[in-house]
Amino acid sequence: MAIVTDSWMAGAFAALKATLDVDARLKGEMIQFLLEEGFWDKNRLSWDAAVARFNAGLNPNKPEYFKIGELWALMAKFGRHQLFHAIAADLGYEVREIPTEQRRHDLLRQLTVAEQRHA
Repeated sequence: MAIVTDSWMAGAFAALKATLDVDARLKGEMIQFLLEEGFWDKNRLSWDAAVARFNAGLNPNKPEYFKIGELWALMAKFGRHQLFHAIAADLGYEVREIPTEQRRHDLLRQLTVAEQRHA
């Protein structure tokens, strides 16, 4: 059974588009984030070229793609998780958001363990 079908590709692209096809203001913030965080080289990429690169990543007819790290960071920073949810569903997983207080507790526990390991 083929995994990568036209239907699968259409769904993947729709999830990517839902995650990153945003209004001009938010797109600008996302591009600025990619530049500031070092995903894209702001010394070699003009603003117009960065916008073109972002737009090309949302065009299925262009050979440019977002890297997984770029997508992961954008989803984390901007709270747009549609692609993540689509991937999880495609792989057969259910996703639930972990409450902030539980995440904080888990992180503190991990820090304590790491400190004890290095003491």
